[in-house]
Amino acid sequence: MSHIDFLLPMPGGQMMAVGWYDGAAGAEPALRLVLGGGSRRALRHRFHLRDDLPPGHSGFVAIFDTVPGHGETAALSLGERRVALPAAPATGAWADLVARAVDGSFLAVLSEVLCADGATHPLPAGIVQALAPRLRSFGNFAQTPQGAVGFDRFDHCPGMEHGVVAGWALGGDDAGISATLVLLRDEALSVHPVLLNSLLRTDLAEVGRGFAYTGTDGLCAPLHLPRGTGAGSAPFAVLLLRSGQAFLAAAGAGESRQKRVYAARLMELEEYFVPPQTGCSLLPDIVLPRPDAQVRAHLPMPLKPQTHVLLHHNGRDCDLRDVLRHLTRHLKGRISVTLLRDAATPALTRAIDGARSDPGGERLGEIRTAPRPNGAGAGMTATPVLFARSSSLLQMLGWSALPEAMGDCDAEAQVLMEAPLLTPLGDADDTALAHIFRREHPAFVAVFPARILGHPGSAQGSPCLTMEGELRARLMALAEGGRVRFRAEGTSAVFAGRGPDGAEDALAHAFDLALLSRAQQERIAS
Repeated sequence: MSHIDFLLPMPGGQMMAVGWYDGAAGAEPALRLVLGGGSRRALRHRFHLRDDLPPGHSGFVAIFDTVPGHGETAALSLGERRVALPAAPATGAWADLVARAVDGSFLAVLSEVLCADGATHPLPAGIVQALAPRLRSFGNFAQTPQGAVGFDRFDHCPGMEHGVVAGWALGGDDAGISATLVLLRDEALSVHPVLLNSLLRTDLAEVGRGFAYTGTDGLCAPLHLPRGTGAGSAPFAVLLLRSGQAFLAAAGAGESRQKRVYAARLMELEEYFVPPQTGCSLLPDIVLPRPDAQVRAHLPMPLKPQTHVLLHHNGRDCDLRDVLRHLTRHLKGRISVTLLRDAATPALTRAIDGARSDPGGERLGEIRTAPRPNGAGAGMTATPVLFARSSSLLQMLGWSALPEAMGDCDAEAQVLMEAPLLTPLGDADDTALAHIFRREHPAFVAVFPARILGHPGSAQGSPCLTMEGELRARLMALAEGGRVRFRAEGTSAVFAGRGPDGAEDALAHAFDLALLSRAQQERIAS
């Protein structure tokens, strides 16, 4: 016995038949559309389990490349069985499917129309609108005798154009599982790969009874989400699991996060991440610019010595006075400063006022705050720029000669690295030191032309959390083209600095270094 539940119109003049027959899913008889005196094989078809059918019965989904004409007699042939087709498919049939189909049939249809044969098949907006309410109805957990799937969270960060879905999946011992992520956003459906067995989940031991539990049954799906994603409503993700011949799903809405909160969540997931294959990562991509895409230009030295300092003050706010006094003691001419902060605290303001009253303080120009400045926005286009952490300025001695040296060499940037364990390499050539800079990520002081910082808004969309991370990326690219002069200065110990936001600051730098390490590995692999 066989029955057709739904006939659905498909794009391109195709048709989908959804129904069931009294045979096991593993038998899979041939499916043909009988029209007049001829027949056509199904373009694609799938048999699946349905929990509303008796044992030994199976559901099916089949797509054909034609639709019977008006008044034309047609039938569906399943092996030796034949069942007459009802009236031709109508547009409202999709809404009927959403309202009446059991989960197994609905998910089999979703899998077949979206991601059959490893390819993504886009759907018209009208069909997506019909499917959306049913997709949003799935909860964060589903279980059948054949498998179980759980949806944990979906975080995304518009500023990074990135998101990640995390969950878990368990399947039967005798059947492999596969998972696909269906993303609903901006009235469109897209399909994304899922990394199965990629997160440690020892907490699933009890749930895993009766399934093929391994302890690494967590899953995740890193996503590239272009700017503007979910502008109208939060993007919604459905984890579509296939275990043997059974389909089940778990779903949840995305939550938009600020950059630092999102980075903290990614770093937390990284602690449990077990890459299922080489090159897998949860982190967003950071593109290191190719050195041949940058125009070499000699830095014109101003008639009067002046330097703009990008200062990452990683000490106490009251200690800024000592750092500014250190700058006026070792740099010639006028000095302007951008503190890489969102705003000045009262303690910082008092420290700045105190530094202006100290000997040499009259040479301090504008001192402003900006977490991510750029060359044009900071008014630095004709001025050499010095970047440093406060701790590096206080621990190293040779940085004061860097601005003057810029006018006497062909390099586009000069970098002095802290290297307590690398003192014997102090006279190493630029190639060896550049390798250390890319691999070890030491603290550094750099002098460069302001144009390296880019144009206004160039940092928008960058996954880096800090100006230091952004600058490291650009220096790494320049170094690959031999355009950076490196020196290493040995110190007895590297003081990382401390401040009121020490933990948050450490997280931001750790995140940026992880991004840069991954980008460097991909550059080497390519």
